[in-house]
Amino acid sequence: ASVSEDRNTKIWDLSLQNSILSISSLSPLFTIDVLNENVLITGDKNKNLSIYHISVEKDETKKTFALASPTQHMGMVWRVLILKKNLQHRYIISAGDKTLMQHELSSDFKKLSFIKSYPNAHKGLIHDIIELTDNKFATCSVDHHIKIWDTEKDTFLKEINYLYDNTIFSMIYMNDYDSNCDKTESDVIVCGGYDKKMKIVCQEEDLRKKVVTYGEYDRPEALYKMRMLYNNKKYKFAAINFGCSANLYFWGVKNIE
Repeated sequence: ASVSEDRNTKIWDLSLQNSILSISSLSPLFTIDVLNENVLITGDKNKNLSIYHISVEKDETKKTFALASPTQHMGMVWRVLILKKNLQHRYIISAGDKTLMQHELSSDFKKLSFIKSYPNAHKGLIHDIIELTDNKFATCSVDHHIKIWDTEKDTFLKEINYLYDNTIFSMIYMNDYDSNCDKTESDVIVCGGYDKKMKIVCQEEDLRKKVVTYGEYDRPEALYKMRMLYNNKKYKFAAINFGCSANLYFWGVKNIE
């Protein structure tokens, strides 16, 4: 699924190489996350989070439910993340400018309830939010910082501020990558920044070095948005990157046989 400033949400079928459903909105759209094959949430310029239910009946894909919920963000909803690993609470994290907000999705996936706000979570625009483990999530920003948060402890945990000297646009989380940090499988965050370098970092117990750089890979342009590709046996990990110039790139680290 994808969204655009043209106010359309599109559902795609890769086997057909075409969109199978387009949903029009009243406001330009900037972000989307998918809970499952039937439920997705978007964020727009008018500070709304919108829930959509999608169904496929007799080879026809259609919208069956839609609800726009206004948020307390001061500006547009720039990023949204559904925390999928917590089965007791379906938390939604939204970012607008420097602020994070936490919401909860009802059991029927048709209503959002506001829980709390994290004002001034960063010193600049929050570009990406990713889910980690154990009720944790990470954010990155134009302030060149990555921050780790805990929804259960209701607090900010730690800050990673020495990877980049400029904007961090995007992140990917992996918990089974052989990062060579200690020659065992480790939790890693793959980062993409304005300096056109992708950095793979792994977490350590040493509080003086919460994350250490594992590798850097030059790219043709800034790593604006990255998404993971799963079930690819040829690579340790592989991803696609949407560049600032709207080009699409594929990259990966090959398995050594």
